[in-house]
Amino acid sequence: MRNDRRGDGKPDIAFRQPNDNKFLSPQDYDDSMRRKAHFYTEKKKLTVLQVIFSVMSIIVICGVLFFAIQIFFTMHTGEGLSEKYGELAAKLITLHTWLMDDLAGGDQAKILASIGIWAGMAFTGLLAGTADLLLSRLYLDKSVTNRFGFGVNPTLRFLPSITVTVYMLFRFIAEKIDPSLHFTVDFSNFNIKGEGYSWEMWVTQGCYILVFFACIFTIYETFANSGPFGMIIRLPLSLLSNSAVVMLLLLNPVCIVAITIMFVLIKAVGVIISVTHPDHVIYYRE
Repeated sequence: MRNDRRGDGKPDIAFRQPNDNKFLSPQDYDDSMRRKAHFYTEKKKLTVLQVIFSVMSIIVICGVLFFAIQIFFTMHTGEGLSEKYGELAAKLITLHTWLMDDLAGGDQAKILASIGIWAGMAFTGLLAGTADLLLSRLYLDKSVTNRFGFGVNPTLRFLPSITVTVYMLFRFIAEKIDPSLHFTVDFSNFNIKGEGYSWEMWVTQGCYILVFFACIFTIYETFANSGPFGMIIRLPLSLLSNSAVVMLLLLNPVCIVAITIMFVLIKAVGVIISVTHPDHVIYYRE
């Protein structure tokens, strides 16, 4: 039982202090409930300019996705690749082979066009924020996004490919210092317990684990900020943009450095805009 008496045996009738958490101010109570997601938060009304940007983003995303899906499902893989690696992996290998063949061909216009297409698909992922302005307001999506939605920097939408970028940059620098290092972990030497692994192989396996959790976060982010119907657009967009970044990373060391700089610049621009124009940040959900 609760003891309501003081040490001298008299009843304790002292009032609680104002800072007692059972007597929160209305503002503190609202903030506490919001953090615990115990009630819905109303979104701001969109301006005409925001609606236009959001519609344009969704149209561009759908166009890019339609183009990518059409190419992917109509392409033919190399002989025996599908039986050896599976249909999905075989098509990804074929796409990478085409890109490497373009680079090896020496035709500068063709090289720039190929890299430009992949870079364009990667940058499409930056449209996720403006697309969410409308996607998060779709019927039934509001009940999810109002409760679970959260502001997110554009770089976080590339978390799986950022993880791969950091790994590739580290691997590139380490192999330049010591060419004898062996980072490759494939099906022939894969071991979940890491038996017989060198420290380089442990780094690679650690990267695999981090990419897995980054993908889980990305899926949750699309659900929280776009809603279940919005995910129909956002999830393929995330897959496409992150895959395009990884495809470019596999080309050569120059692309690794270039993509690293790209992510740093995206982060820097996002910070500058959020500081100088906090009311006009299109990278964050509202």
